[in-house]
Order: sequence, then structure tokens, then C-alpha cells
Amino acid sequence: MTGGGWPRLFAGLFVACLVAAAVWALRPAPQEAPPSQPAPGRWPRPAYWFWTPDLLRDDAYLEQARDLARRSPFTLVFATPRYPHTGVDFLDVERFAPRFREVVRVLGERGIGLGLDLRFYLGLSRQLAAEEQQGVVERVDVVLDAEGRGTAGLRDDPVLFPEVARCTGVRLLRVYRADGAQLVQLVPSSAAVAGGRLVLDCGPRDPKAGPSAVHALMLRSYGHPDLFSEAYPRAFAAALEGYRDVGLKGAALDEFAYLPLREDRWATALFWSLASERRFRETYGDDLVDVIARMLCGGPGPARVQAALRYHTHQRAAIARVEQAFHDTVKRVLGPEVFVGVHPTNQTRENYSDLERSLTALDWWEVPREFG
Repeated sequence: MTGGGWPRLFAGLFVACLVAAAVWALRPAPQEAPPSQPAPGRWPRPAYWFWTPDLLRDDAYLEQARDLARRSPFTLVFATPRYPHTGVDFLDVERFAPRFREVVRVLGERGIGLGLDLRFYLGLSRQLAAEEQQGVVERVDVVLDAEGRGTAGLRDDPVLFPEVARCTGVRLLRVYRADGAQLVQLVPSSAAVAGGRLVLDCGPRDPKAGPSAVHALMLRSYGHPDLFSEAYPRAFAAALEGYRDVGLKGAALDEFAYLPLREDRWATALFWSLASERRFRETYGDDLVDVIARMLCGGPGPARVQAALRYHTHQRAAIARVEQAFHDTVKRVLGPEVFVGVHPTNQTRENYSDLERSLTALDWWEVPREFG
């Protein structure tokens, strides 16, 4: 090829590349294969329906039910109390069963089923035995004088909805002193809680010793059912029996969780109860309060990591047990075809990892769920 042929060759190749690129850019977008779908009617298409006190006035819920029946593309509507402080409690069967029968009739005319979200709290509406109450443990540091006496202010209530989960008492659970990398339990000669303060007497110390700090684990008890007790399974069973003849097509523990704590206390307040202590000893042969002390009072290291792993595993077993009991009770009472949902997570935003660990113990893969 002569010297003048090379530029023409390169120019031709360049134009060919431009044409090919233009053709590629203008090609039709590839059609994605449709996702595999279950057989029609196998899974419901669920929707949420928030019930508030306003909905109960002048039978407004019936008007909304008719509107849902006319316009909804969904096949299963879950009635949910939304927030516990509204006072809408579906565990009050006597109040709600007649209303739900009406709703089932209205929705059923258009082939839509009704489900109930029964996640919320027995709190103020039930009397709980002492060992059925949820407890929350926090650390308070007390500086002791040479006589072994000291006082410290208590932290305020860590619970997110104190009007629902009423605090029934505050007491000293245990006292520890750091001795190097070890925590040593102390037995105070007296301890009193009054006026938002802890007054502690641990007995005389070495008169030459200066002030010394100890760690007091304070326990707040609440009128809220502990998940290690039988309070929740007992209440669910009674409610579901009461709704047996309503014609429900679904039941849910949506975002079911431990007692919600305030944002600034997710990592510093831990759960304890008489029932959880007993179950922990049966499972691990160890003392749960000591484990909590290593988490709240111990320094960083393998012992603290091991304590945290054991604590959260223990918490996860309790919430998974209640979820399984609910699933089994729904199938037994309402029927094996009744849909049991929905999502087991509570908060999944990245900055809410501590909250999710506190609320659900990350039980997502251990709870029975059916998804629509």
C-alpha cells in the first residue's frame, strides 16, 4: 500500500467505529425476563390499614372498609393499631370483635380478606405478676468515701413510651467494683432509692484509701410483659380464641420487638427479668446479671465480647420463641390456610443498628413468616 493509502484506511476504520457505536447506542433496551411468579391466588397482596381513635367514631371504619372494597387492588388488608399510645388495643376482643365481623362482611363482598396486627402492648390493660414484668438494667457510678458510703443520682426513664409501659419500681440489682481487669461483686450493708437518688453503704474501707467508685446496676421494672414469661403467648391465645369465628384471613406480629427504648439508651440499657435469669441459668449454667455487668462495667476485651454474644443470643431465643408460639396458635385456632406475616425487622436504617439489636436481637432469620 502506498503512503497515501494508510491515512484513508485509518479514516475509514474511524468512521466505521463511529457508525458501530451509534448503532449500539440506539439499539432497543434488552427486555428483562419477568420474575418467576407463584400461581395466581397463592399469595395475598397485603395492605396496611391504620386504626386510630378517630376511626372508631361514628362507624368511620365501616366507610373506610367500603372504600377499600371499591378501590383497593389488594387482596388482604391488615388492620393495625399503628402506635401503642393511641389506646387502640386489638387484644380487647369484646370491644373489637363485633367491628371486625362487620369489616369482614364488607371486604368479603369484593373478595378481600381482613388480617389483624396484634403486636402491641398489654402494658396498662393487664395485671402482670412480678416475674412477668419486663426489667431494664442501667449502670450508675457511685463514689464511696472512707466509710464506704456514697450517693448518686439516677438516670431518667429510658423507655420510649412511658405512658404505655408504666414503670412499677426502681431498685438496686447488684454492685460491682473493678479490680484490674476483673469485676468483684460487693454486698452493700444497706441501699435505698429515694428522690431520684441511690444512697449506698458498702461498709468501712481502708482509712488510708481515697474515694473509690463502684458500679451499681439499677433495675427498673415495667408493666409490660417480659418475653421470657408466658404473658404474651397466654394473651395471644386468648385473643385469637375470641376472634375464632370472625372470619380472619391473616394475623401478624408486625415489627414485634422488646420494650422500645429511647435513642440515647439503646446501647446502655439492657433487659433483665426473673424469668430471663432462670432461663439463662438453665441454658448456660451462668449468672445473667454477671454477664450484663461485664457488658456495662467491664473494659474492652474478649470477656466483654463473649458476654455480649451470649446476651444477644439469649435475647434472640426469647423473641423467636414467642413468634413461633404465635404462628402455631394462629394456625391451630384460625386455620392452617391463614396468612401469618409480615416483616420481622423493626428499623433497618444504617444508623439504627443498635436499635435493631436492642428491639429484635436480630431474630429475622429465626422467626416463622409468610410473605405476600
